[in-house]
Amino acid sequence: MAVGLWLLAVGLWLLAVGLWLLAKSKKQKAISQKLKAKSQKLKAKSQKLKAKKKKEKLKKITYILILFCANLTAQTLYNNGSSLNVKEGGVLFVNGDFQNNTGNTQNEGEVTVAGSIINNDDISGVGLDSKYELTGDWINNGIFTAGQGIVLMNGNNELIAGSQSSTFYNLVLDGGGIKTQTINAFVENQLNLNAIELATETYNLYLQNPDINALQLTSGFVSSLENGAFYRETNAEADYLFPTGSSINSPRYRPVEIRPETTNLQEYGVRFVNNDPDFEGYDRESIQSDTLCTINPAFYHHLYHTKGTDAADIALYFDESEDMSWSRIGHWKGGAWLSTGPSYIGSNFGLTSLSFLSWTDFDSRAFALASERPYLNAGENQEIKLGQITFLDAEFDGQNGGSPVWDETAFLECLTCLDTKATPVKTTTFGIELTDNFGCTVRDEVTVFVNGELILMPTGFTPNGDNVNDVFRPFNEIFDDYHLAVYNRWGQKLFDSYDPDTGWDGTFNGKQQDTGVYIYDLEYSFIGEGRTRFYQGNVTLVR
Repeated sequence: MAVGLWLLAVGLWLLAVGLWLLAKSKKQKAISQKLKAKSQKLKAKSQKLKAKKKKEKLKKITYILILFCANLTAQTLYNNGSSLNVKEGGVLFVNGDFQNNTGNTQNEGEVTVAGSIINNDDISGVGLDSKYELTGDWINNGIFTAGQGIVLMNGNNELIAGSQSSTFYNLVLDGGGIKTQTINAFVENQLNLNAIELATETYNLYLQNPDINALQLTSGFVSSLENGAFYRETNAEADYLFPTGSSINSPRYRPVEIRPETTNLQEYGVRFVNNDPDFEGYDRESIQSDTLCTINPAFYHHLYHTKGTDAADIALYFDESEDMSWSRIGHWKGGAWLSTGPSYIGSNFGLTSLSFLSWTDFDSRAFALASERPYLNAGENQEIKLGQITFLDAEFDGQNGGSPVWDETAFLECLTCLDTKATPVKTTTFGIELTDNFGCTVRDEVTVFVNGELILMPTGFTPNGDNVNDVFRPFNEIFDDYHLAVYNRWGQKLFDSYDPDTGWDGTFNGKQQDTGVYIYDLEYSFIGEGRTRFYQGNVTLVR
């Protein structure tokens, strides 16, 4: 009985436990179902949010595309208020113009535009890999932040324009034609001209990196007009190239090299002016220098020193085959051309250079190639007796050629020789003039004073065959007309000659005449004198 009761109690307990477990299981199942339902609800909500975001993103992209591609025919990309971000490694290609009207464009990758980039708001490059490449014009009317990227202009005849100046980090010019500025432009790091002409027109281009290699080129150059120029900052004692030239009128490449004498920060500017200095009021005839004679009429340079005051060596390059051979440099100051001092010849780039050293005077900007005034000296004054000859020995020192011309006179043997025989019959001033290949004319004079007797005859001679005083004739050599006759004391004519170079040798019919005194008659006129003179005298023959 007791066992039965115990077993009944155990059975009831087991039943109670089972019922409790069943109830707990139902409760847990209900909780699980509730959690599952909540999870499904959350999942559905998440999917709904995700779909909504996707829809909004698609809507935004669609909106942006609508803003950027309002005119699909023209293939122009417009940004009228959105933010456009090209991430690192990303590429945006626009088959036409890109016009950033009121939006913000930020580029960490590459934006390639087969047309112009027109910025009216805010456009920037971010990082080292940022690149804007365009075949049309760069027009900046807003804010451009270059970052450390590249702007590559590789179309034809492109403009750097707009109402706001652009400061590029790296500017690369390629393609063809001429790249033209209609506003000042700045390059912070590197400028690569390649083979392109960059025409700054009346504006300036500033290369702000003082590294000597901040400028790269093959055959490219910078041209400017009026007050425009190409500027470079410097901080080394090195040759900084200013590749200036012009394609207007006669195309020329005439660079300048400036070598600062210190490592202090300086800034220099250069413009090549491809026309006559006279055209801009720099009168080539106004020269106040004993060393300058002619100023180059074909071209000259504007040089500026806008930062710093330290001295520099400056080299102007020219082509001798086209420009002639210049020897000096002139600087326009105070209404006249002055010499910059000694010039030193060099060569580079297939051109010849003239350098002037330790220069600090940039108050006036015009510098031109010049020719050195030639040195011409007619010689020292002389004194001779009438009937004597003399020689004029003029000296000329000049690098530019030219032929001398003496004042025309019958007294000179050669009118176009520096050294010539002179036979004046009266005191005469002889002038010599020389015009070199540059048209520079110099002149000098020498005076020959003529004194004494009209005719110079020896009083005796010794015809003994020793070749010293062997014949009797005048010492004069400038006869026009001449007749000499010699007689013995009985009046017999022993010698007769019309040639002043033929004298009497003391013989008659091959027979030697005795020592004694002989009489002679001389009829003569000197060259250029225009009158006939008669002279009679005696001469002693000594054996």
